[in-house]
Amino acid sequence: MTFCGYHPAMSEGLARFGGGVATSTLKKAEMANRKIADHIEVELAQLEELIRELDRTESSSVGIEQSNRAKALKGLALVCQASFLSAVGITGEEEFKEHFAQQFAAFGQLVRELEDAFEGCAGDTSLSERTRVGVYAAITYTEMVGAESSPSRS
Repeated sequence: MTFCGYHPAMSEGLARFGGGVATSTLKKAEMANRKIADHIEVELAQLEELIRELDRTESSSVGIEQSNRAKALKGLALVCQASFLSAVGITGEEEFKEHFAQQFAAFGQLVRELEDAFEGCAGDTSLSERTRVGVYAAITYTEMVGAESSPSRS
């Protein structure tokens, strides 16, 4: 119940979001007349600043709604940041699109792994332990996927 369970629509939504990020990024790079490798660095700098500002906003917000919106935006920014960090060194547009497709497919699987491990614990297992087991399963899965599905960088 960490993400309210798992449903394939969650993975589908992440995949669509990742595809949109990749397409938008390539358009921005083209409009700025930058190579994708250079534009990745620009995106990372922008995301770092965005995350800092969202942290400030979240902690200084006067209302719960503003704080919740800042948290949501920060979560999305962190997902994008993780994808861009693992894209450093990519030079081709097709390689970049494929990388983002793989990353966001892996994020969907990450949710599934976490949920399966969490729900697979015995009913009398504490929330803390179930969560620890779920996180470990997801993190372990991420490491395996990262090693197996990273595009070659040339």
